[in-house]
Amino acid sequence: FGLGVKKKKKKKKKKKKKKKKKKKKK
Repeated sequence: FGLGVKKKKKKKKKKKKKKKKKKKKK
């Protein structure tokens, strides 16, 4: 069970990296 959770977390991290950075408007 622990290994499955770890694998899921790794996948989530990859998705976060793909996210584009939003520029804040002043």
